[in-house]
Amino acid sequence: MDTNHRRVPQASSSATSTSDGHGRRRVVVCDCGVVTPLRTSWTDENPGRRFYGCGLYQGRNRRCGFFQWHDREFNQREKKVIAWLLTLVEGLKKKEKFWFGCTGICCVVIVVLLMVIGLMYRKL
Repeated sequence: MDTNHRRVPQASSSATSTSDGHGRRRVVVCDCGVVTPLRTSWTDENPGRRFYGCGLYQGRNRRCGFFQWHDREFNQREKKVIAWLLTLVEGLKKKEKFWFGCTGICCVVIVVLLMVIGLMYRKL
């Protein structure tokens, strides 16, 4: 078993959870007896919605098939706002990549120009 997964003694029910009553993270245990990580869905149907899945989940191979939503289902307006924000973030990432590339090119051009100027100054 992966050392990143913490086994919890099995309770009488297949899934247990605890909360401190102050909105802090619950501990949810899957049917394997492993603490489930809190993940985020980025599908079109549930963008940004958090869920618990089997603690031994890797790719699409869940060991026990445990799944439980952490958040309530978002309404259509919330889904549209999240989709719009994700589109904005992607646009900003593209602009950042573009400007980072431009900055690198500008630095190379400046260095080459300084070298040319240095060579011209030496010849004088």
